[in-house]
Amino acid sequence: MSKWPWAGAVLALAGINYGIWRLFSYEPTISRYRLADPAWQGARPLRLALVSDFHSGSGQWSGEALGRIILNEEVDALCIAGDLFDAKGGIDEGVSLLTALVPHMPVFFVTGNHEESRFDRADMANNLKEMGVAVLDNAGVAVDLAGMRVEVLGFVDQTAYADRDEWVWAAGLPLKEKAPSASAYRIVLSHRPEQKNFYSQLQAHLVLAGHAHGGQWRLPGLGGLYAPGQGLFPRLTRGVYRCGKKHPYRMVVSAGFALHPLVPRVNNRPELVIVDIAAS
Repeated sequence: MSKWPWAGAVLALAGINYGIWRLFSYEPTISRYRLADPAWQGARPLRLALVSDFHSGSGQWSGEALGRIILNEEVDALCIAGDLFDAKGGIDEGVSLLTALVPHMPVFFVTGNHEESRFDRADMANNLKEMGVAVLDNAGVAVDLAGMRVEVLGFVDQTAYADRDEWVWAAGLPLKEKAPSASAYRIVLSHRPEQKNFYSQLQAHLVLAGHAHGGQWRLPGLGGLYAPGQGLFPRLTRGVYRCGKKHPYRMVVSAGFALHPLVPRVNNRPELVIVDIAAS
């Protein structure tokens, strides 16, 4: 009897198994985006690492491992777009990530809905500040990166307020009053991508966000199935988006790291995002 039919069957089975692995794979990946922006006038391209929805290490990379990977990428700064920690439980994995990176680069942090739900929220924020993390609670900082002045603005998550209008007022008031410097590159760091119209008012060049978990189940031709704050078939779930009319900017949304045993990811691998910004 010929062996070829058996070989064909084995190859077909392997192909099916590989397809299933790709569909449900929880192995994190590194997503890389290079953005050409005439507003960037640094001496060289700016490289940023974006981490969102780490959820106290609920994925397959520990905080220490993720820290090593980011160091190997030789980034200029780490931006954390919320939900580094879960609403309950320990924070050791997130702290391990920060401990590995704070001595080597600026680290910017904004809260997500999970941090704002923690009973020890104030102590957590103070501990991060003592570590050297820039905790952006409706505030901005300016630093020199890659030969250019960079403004980083960040917000307390919306769950800290009664409704969206209160959040917009509280978050925007101290920032909108500060006009962007003509010689600075402005980055907005926020947990929520869906507030794109608000970010446009801040005259940002770049917005970094998370929260959408990549839409959880990604369907061919349709993108994500559901995202908190955006509902079914959300528009802003992972990748790069062009936003704004009067003040155009790019938004980069991280799919995050969170894994939930009852709500699996489908066609939606967890990710570390690396963004390179270069003059056009």
